[in-house]
Amino acid sequence: MHKPGHRCNKFIQVFAVLVLCTVYLAVPQGNVYALPFNPAVNYAVGDDPQAMAVGDFNRDGNPDLVTANYLDNNVSVVLGVGNGVFAAAVNYDVGHNPISVAVADFNLDGKPDVAVANFGSNTVSILLGIGDGTFNAPVNNPVGGFPRAVAVGDFNRDGKPDLAVANYFIDDVSVLLGVGDGTLGAAVNYAVGNHPYSVAVADFNRDGKPDLAVANSESSNVSVLLGVGDGTFGAAVNYTAGTNPSSVAVGDFNLDGKPDLAVANGLSNDVSVMLGVGDGTFGASVNYTAGIEPASVAVDDFNCDGKPDLAVANVLSNDVSVMLGDGNGVFAAAVNYPVGTGPVSVVVGDFNLDCAPDLATANSDDNVSILLNTPPAFTISSVNPDSGNQGQTLSSVVITGNYFICASAVSFGSGITVNSFTINSASQITASITIAANAALGARDVSVTAPGGTGTLPDGFIVLPSFQTGPAHPVSPTLPGQLNQARMSMQYLSVNPQQTAAGQPVTIVTNVVNTGDVAGSLNVVLKINGQAEQTRMISAGPQATQPVKFTVTKAEPGTYSVDVGGQKGSFTVLDEDTGTSSASTVIGLIAALITAFLITGAVMLFRRRVS
Repeated sequence: MHKPGHRCNKFIQVFAVLVLCTVYLAVPQGNVYALPFNPAVNYAVGDDPQAMAVGDFNRDGNPDLVTANYLDNNVSVVLGVGNGVFAAAVNYDVGHNPISVAVADFNLDGKPDVAVANFGSNTVSILLGIGDGTFNAPVNNPVGGFPRAVAVGDFNRDGKPDLAVANYFIDDVSVLLGVGDGTLGAAVNYAVGNHPYSVAVADFNRDGKPDLAVANSESSNVSVLLGVGDGTFGAAVNYTAGTNPSSVAVGDFNLDGKPDLAVANGLSNDVSVMLGVGDGTFGASVNYTAGIEPASVAVDDFNCDGKPDLAVANVLSNDVSVMLGDGNGVFAAAVNYPVGTGPVSVVVGDFNLDCAPDLATANSDDNVSILLNTPPAFTISSVNPDSGNQGQTLSSVVITGNYFICASAVSFGSGITVNSFTINSASQITASITIAANAALGARDVSVTAPGGTGTLPDGFIVLPSFQTGPAHPVSPTLPGQLNQARMSMQYLSVNPQQTAAGQPVTIVTNVVNTGDVAGSLNVVLKINGQAEQTRMISAGPQATQPVKFTVTKAEPGTYSVDVGGQKGSFTVLDEDTGTSSASTVIGLIAALITAFLITGAVMLFRRRVS
């Protein structure tokens, strides 16, 4: 026997959900990029992988992976085969309990090599790459007690990769200077906090000398050691983080050119962000909630907006938290993506070569998870200048929009050659263009192409007639000292588009031409249906042409006459049935659902009476 009203209530709940979903889908949601990471795909590696790094080990242009497998005493090399797919792992023996891994070219032969911190044998193994994805036997280098993490930098600035190794139980960092042939010098140790767990390299005081940041799990702080530039370091200065920090990464989160820190805190389930002052010091931590037991943090621009974001591997919630940065050092709430069991390390790579950063996690259940990102569809909002004359070269045309970081091509339409373009930021491109002397007059679509697709600004650029020089005219010899007058006129009229929908902009362009020998000005009046709507005072130098552009918008259907200085044209606002509005659509869908609800209710009532 069921609770009275339960079936009816259940039906009403389902109906309400359908109505809400209908309303949500029918109402425009705006141009918001919502991080479409694809579901994780897993690849088997060795037993208990504790860390991972990215490199192109066979130099085929596809990123590869290497994991440090703690219980197997080896590393797994997983070669990327393209499109975000990976081959089966190949294992290479290293020291005892490998726990951290880094990639660099230690013998300077152009082939990526691997460095592995071996927690159980107090060594770092160097595996020199052959260049085809395989590696030579490891060479082991002694370091301090129980090395927990390894990072690469050129600490003495000799062009040869060096290593920094965080030693967990003896609370210091070993620095080993590279010789350049794949071997390392003796370790020199520097005291840090209690139980160092992770180490990162950057130039925190911007003096051109690499510095170190070390996350100390037991003392819940980060030690910063400023480099002298000769391979030695100053004393550590500590900055408070969350509880039990397990990973530290570097990024410029507020876009001020000063390196900042992000620290994953394993016991407080958050990430501490410390903004750099630029002199090697840092502001107080601001914490952002992540998943359960964050173990690793990585930095990249996951939504391609030019602002650094964070990715955090959470061991106990079996997911990756992605936090989008706003470019001011502040991060949005985490969005979590499921991965394998017990992710302990997260790295970033463009595994399918689409220019959108992807994620990989090393998971305690002996595999790695690949989460492929999807490039955003970008938009173009403006072009400046948005017009040019036949035969003209414009060296700096600024295109403004969104998600331009991965742009691969720019087009201004037929008759216009793009000589070059520069991606200034995620929201701006500067292009150099040449307009052919015989280019057809009128508007062109401006487009930007990237792996995520093509963004287009319809009628974003207008080709105007070539510059007018006018006929030569004599200077009067009878009036010595008198200046020649400016001779101002208007030539050419473009109305685009000539048919449009209500509320959509219409662009009207003309040229102010000065055929005189001195600069002059002309008051340009735009009349619509005989009524003056806009005026512009336009100046032009001697023997020069100055484009003038007006934009008008009309809500009422009909044909509108255009008059600019006696030059006439027109445009039409269509009275077409463009479909019901979003509100009408919502109402219609709800009405249909209500009808279905009533019918279903009647059927249920009939069945109950029959039974």
